Amino acid sequence: MKIRKIITVVLVAFILVSCAPVATVIPTETVVPTSTYTPAPPPITSTPAPENIADSQNLQNWIDDYFHAFGGKAIVNNAEMNTEKLLGEIKSNPEKYIKTVKVNDVEYLFLVVNETPLAIMGSDNVWRDVGYKDITPQRMSVGSSFAIWTGDYNEDPRYKTVFTQNFNLAATDGSLSEYDLLQKIPNDAELTPQQAIDLYDWTDFDKIAEYARQNKLPLRAMHLFLSPVVGMNTPQWLEKMSDGQLREYIKLHIASVLSRAQLQEASVANEAFYGAGIPGNSFFYSRLGESYIEIAFQTGRELSPDTILILNDNIVYGKQGQGSDDGVWTNTVLNGEANAILNFVKKEISKGVPINGVGIESHLTASDFVSTNGDDTINKYTSDLMELFGKYRETGMDVYITELDVNIAGLPSEWSSLQKQELKASIYGAVFKACLYSENCKSVTTWGFSDTATWVLTTGYPYGAGESPLPLDMNYRPLPASYTIKQVLFEYWLNP
Repeated sequence: MKIRKIITVVLVAFILVSCAPVATVIPTETVVPTSTYTPAPPPITSTPAPENIADSQNLQNWIDDYFHAFGGKAIVNNAEMNTEKLLGEIKSNPEKYIKTVKVNDVEYLFLVVNETPLAIMGSDNVWRDVGYKDITPQRMSVGSSFAIWTGDYNEDPRYKTVFTQNFNLAATDGSLSEYDLLQKIPNDAELTPQQAIDLYDWTDFDKIAEYARQNKLPLRAMHLFLSPVVGMNTPQWLEKMSDGQLREYIKLHIASVLSRAQLQEASVANEAFYGAGIPGNSFFYSRLGESYIEIAFQTGRELSPDTILILNDNIVYGKQGQGSDDGVWTNTVLNGEANAILNFVKKEISKGVPINGVGIESHLTASDFVSTNGDDTINKYTSDLMELFGKYRETGMDVYITELDVNIAGLPSEWSSLQKQELKASIYGAVFKACLYSENCKSVTTWGFSDTATWVLTTGYPYGAGESPLPLDMNYRPLPASYTIKQVLFEYWLNP
């Protein structure tokens, strides 16, 4: 009975449910909760506090080098000092020797002694050496030839350190000459232009180019084309070529150099002049006339449109020019050779020859600046250079000091070593001043930078005895010339 009632209740419930209308299911929106997570800010790297000059580990080295250059003592702030005394002064009163100076629109702190910057505070707030490039205007470069032939490149780590610290331009030195590039070519061979090119020894040139690339240094070829002297260093295989082959050789030679390295600048035609014109002992001039220069520049422009192409020559100054063919040599750069080069450049650019600039080698002899009549020969040299630069500016032409060195051999025997070095320093200062204050002067390049690597002390130097021509000594320590260069560059920013 109970079971029957239960079954009846279940059946009634089932019937009622099945007869009811179907319910409409309304979906509900799923609400995503807003995240309350806030990402952590990136870690803040605090800028270290500026290093106190008294705490710099190199302070004593900078002071030692300064006094070493000037014989162990010097007058500083009207008092005679040595390393120990000046070191104590700086540590006890550093603000007296610190200057804030704006260089290329950026303010820097400098450690300054006798208006000469010895150290600069870098962007990392740490004091370091002042390199020439640190205080050179952006419109010009300061460079040096890379004297790989001395062996210092491979053997002495100071060479690279000093180079990259001071210079923002590297110039090849000797690696493109007949003494290096052509040394493996049999002298008496009979060769086509391409066969000669295929025998070139690129060992040293490639090392210089690779060093420049690794250190992001602009590279100048010295020289893209060099005319040998008739009967002196002209290879027999070159003399055997016809005029047509010589023209082809010029083009192939330039193409081969340009294909091996990215060049910012190139001395295209080197030492084509002597006295009042192009000498007959230039091999290519004797065979092709002035057209060899035009072929070289036109080829360089076609193959490397962005490379600055320079006509490079040594405007001989003073006694170096005695016996020249124009007969008007005096102690001035405004001489017959300078005028011949200027007039040639004017003529060539009017013909559309793509000469971008003129290089002035500046292999100088200090004894030419010793006046016997009281004349201020050094300041006159600066003004003469600036006048010559101005003449090129009128033609729209830039100028480059390309091979600066100053031989101090031949100065009066009674002079002390320091007197000789100070005269050399003044001459370096005169050249840098002329370039700094001439808007169309784009570079000063020294021919080497240490006396341990200079052509002046080799048997190939043509002007007699040689003595200490460069800003650093045999041990890479600065001589007075190095400090004068820095002083002149620094003064430019004090009195722009």
